[in-house]
Amino acid sequence: MLLTAGKAKEAAEAIAPMAADASLAELKPLVLRILALALYQDGQYKPALAQYQELLKILPNDVEALNNTAFLLANDLQQPKEGLVMATKAVKVLQTQPGAVVYVNNGNVLDTYGWIKFLNGDSAGALEELNKSIQTDPLPVTYYHKAKVLQKQGLKGEAKATAGECVRLGASDEASVALAKKLLEELK
Repeated sequence: MLLTAGKAKEAAEAIAPMAADASLAELKPLVLRILALALYQDGQYKPALAQYQELLKILPNDVEALNNTAFLLANDLQQPKEGLVMATKAVKVLQTQPGAVVYVNNGNVLDTYGWIKFLNGDSAGALEELNKSIQTDPLPVTYYHKAKVLQKQGLKGEAKATAGECVRLGASDEASVALAKKLLEELK
């Protein structure tokens, strides 16, 4: 409830003691997942990373944790090479164990993979994965990521159209829409 009310710090403070409570051992993966998300939403990236890493010790093929760790490393902690390792593993798990997906969808994993390829300087590989993501699940954030790749490639018209698609689709994704609108201003 606190997370959806925009009170990530309060949520993290409430959940943190549960992570160390031995009587809740069977709930530990869930507690670590929620704690990591709360810390991330509060901008506490390194502590969030520590919780995701702890979760991955318990569930090494957890696609959501792999995907979130990849994005956190590459985008928020500016460690794109390390993020690419995690994103690649998330995609491999997705391809070999499709039942492993619980909280995250294929489009989201492919978006993260494409974005991290871009952050590693692989624009062609990024576009390939972002296009796959859009075909699988057209998320507003993916259109924003694709627009940034197209901008980097000097394809201003295509970047504008793609950022515009993010704005059009993004009613429920305010953060991506704000970034896309900023990008559209840059592309004028």
